[in-house]
Amino acid sequence: MMSQNYTTIDNQNDSGSVPSAVPDPGHLTVKFQDSTLQTFPPSEKQGKIACGALPPSDLVQMNPNEVVADILFTMTLPTLQALLGSFSVFLFVLVDHVHVVAANRGCFGVHHPIKHHKPRFTAGPWKQAHATFYEGGSGTFGGACGYHDVVQEGYGLETVALSNALFNNGLSCGACYEIKCVDEPQWCKPGKPILTVTATNNCPPNWNQASDNGGWCNPPREHFDIAKPVFLNIAEYKAGIIPVTYRRVPCQKKGGMRFTITGNPYFNEVLVWNVGGAGDIISVQVKGSDKLKWTTMSRMWGQRWVTGAKMVGESLTFRVEASDRRHLTSWHVAPKTWQFGQTFEGKNFR
Repeated sequence: MMSQNYTTIDNQNDSGSVPSAVPDPGHLTVKFQDSTLQTFPPSEKQGKIACGALPPSDLVQMNPNEVVADILFTMTLPTLQALLGSFSVFLFVLVDHVHVVAANRGCFGVHHPIKHHKPRFTAGPWKQAHATFYEGGSGTFGGACGYHDVVQEGYGLETVALSNALFNNGLSCGACYEIKCVDEPQWCKPGKPILTVTATNNCPPNWNQASDNGGWCNPPREHFDIAKPVFLNIAEYKAGIIPVTYRRVPCQKKGGMRFTITGNPYFNEVLVWNVGGAGDIISVQVKGSDKLKWTTMSRMWGQRWVTGAKMVGESLTFRVEASDRRHLTSWHVAPKTWQFGQTFEGKNFR
């Protein structure tokens, strides 16, 4: 302690004793358990590095007031203890101040995952094929894909049955195509209008007829059997069979993807329909709000997916994967009180 005169805050002279000045600590050495200590500017005092990190590669000798890393704290010595209990850091010590540089964001436990968004489905190249038409009604054009009524389910009559070469054992159900009549001026409609259709059925082989004489859907032919009401938009029905060019295109659907649940408590069946983007679903998972964990469903046929897992009594979330490998999760689309026979609307691909 030492005595001296001093001035109070209100500018009155007074006298008394004040503590002696604290000696300048100079450089300070701080020891970490399995950690690194290095002074800056560099000196011979070094240790081990925590988190397996190294000093930032762009760290150079600097002015004490410069900001040289992602996170930089400047503080006086009395507050250092609280910081050291929370972070693994590099320290470099200057007179009167300690500059703390975060060695690695990972040491803070802060992680910002980078989301990789797959590009939207785009139209493919034009290819050669042939097309015919078949009679039927709205309740028959969705047979092999499992759709109930293509008109009520939003597909309209702009539907098509695919030959086995395109049907892919039902995985192509829901895919969309542009088709136009070519090379037959007698039968093609003027201007070669483009017909956009959704795959909702299968055109099976006819082994009793040759591929070029009635067996139009026999492998390996790529063939479209179009619903008659819309076949007439691109060609005259008297043509019978026409040469066409076609390409896959993104499906433009109104509203969200639909999930229709049928079956019973021991055999749950889900029909996935009104799918945008690529249109065809190749994988479906379901998760409940309680005991049902993520469960991969099996494809029964077309776009009907089944599981024996107990789904009743839980709010349901569906995760689907399209043929372009894009995923979409519709959270809690079905409430806990859902019933068999009901349809629920989720998100949709664009």
